[in-house]
Amino acid sequence: MTLAQLNELLAQRCDAEWVWIGEDIMAPLARFITLQPGGPSHRRLLLIADPVTWNIAGKAIDNHLLEAGHTVSRHLLSSSRAGGKAACDDEEVGLAVNQIRASDCDLVIAVGAGTVNDVAKLAAFRSERPYLVVATAPSMNGYTSSTAAVLSSGIKESAPCRGPIACVADINLLCNAPYRMIAAGLGDLVSRTVSMADWYLSHRVLGTGYSTLAIDLVEESGRLCDGLGGEKLPQRNSVAVARLMGALLISGQAMAQAGSSAPASGAEHLISHYLDMTRDPRQPGELHGCQVGVATIATAACYELLLAVEPTSSLNLAKRTASMPSWPQVEEELSLHFGELAPALLPHAREKNLSSVELHQRLVRMASEWPSIRAGLSPLLRPASAVREQLSSAGAPVSFAAIGVDAVRARDALWYCRHIRARYTVLDLAADIGVLQDWTTALPLC
Repeated sequence: MTLAQLNELLAQRCDAEWVWIGEDIMAPLARFITLQPGGPSHRRLLLIADPVTWNIAGKAIDNHLLEAGHTVSRHLLSSSRAGGKAACDDEEVGLAVNQIRASDCDLVIAVGAGTVNDVAKLAAFRSERPYLVVATAPSMNGYTSSTAAVLSSGIKESAPCRGPIACVADINLLCNAPYRMIAAGLGDLVSRTVSMADWYLSHRVLGTGYSTLAIDLVEESGRLCDGLGGEKLPQRNSVAVARLMGALLISGQAMAQAGSSAPASGAEHLISHYLDMTRDPRQPGELHGCQVGVATIATAACYELLLAVEPTSSLNLAKRTASMPSWPQVEEELSLHFGELAPALLPHAREKNLSSVELHQRLVRMASEWPSIRAGLSPLLRPASAVREQLSSAGAPVSFAAIGVDAVRARDALWYCRHIRARYTVLDLAADIGVLQDWTTALPLC
């Protein structure tokens, strides 16, 4: 697939006015901004970047837009936190909102990847401004989505907002991104096998929404990634990196189409969020996509265990419901485990906690529908070994140890992450039938 063919596909699949990967974005970017409707061609712009993305791209974009006759203000995210990296949290978003309002800008321009994009997207939404993003790395699939991952009161949440009016990327900049960021992009995409299954599982068990159109987009993003392992990505082959970026943009569009991150974010993302929330703040964190890739291997293994058994055929329903802990017991356990994070997390956990009667009813219904549920899950899933091989062949991490997480913390992540959000996943089903602790103990996590 040539770059022209890829851009044609992106134009067909993505809702943004302009989605483009090219070799020189400066002149097209200035022209797009100048031609925006609703006023004079002279625009008041606010560039949001971090110190790294400012140096590699922001400064040049700033100069070019000034030469094109626009007024440009700048806002750099804070790097004073542990590890010298900014985070998309309440404080950082609030600072960006203040800067947007102070500059009275017409358009917000994000120059960066995950954190920069999320901060700019959410701040622009809360300030009622459009935004576009200049992507600097093929590291995550949130560029074209209509949600932003934000750390709010210590809890990682998916905040609804608007997607960008444009997403553009310089292929040379993408190819020269740190390789760990390229590997992270692949990690974010391999999660599709379990995120799609979790979305379908939630639809069948809880009756939540489900869109085959969004699933088609996620699967198309997966086809773009086929064959990108081996030497292609590690050698920064421009066609391979462009395909990876295109796949990420289409995956983001799937989330926008669904109005939720669910098609591309299941239990594996909750594991990553848990690791972010509970890491030692004195230590630098791992890239989100690398955590997601490793977590996908673990949750794919959970699905293999699930499909190998009849979840309710040999289950003593009376014994299972009688052994289910009460909410006060769950609340006490979570308060002890999460500490100061607990007050923000407990409402999400309470929403998922069932009474013994409700659990009994769910399990009885699941027993009658399981053959149909399993038939729907099977075509969405890939073996954990296949996910591991795809990541390994591209030089991406494939174990918790490789992302700095020991076995104890990895098992805690699989056991406790489901309480972070009300979203139903394979980990919740395993907990419902009383096998989650056994499974997480048996899995070779490091």
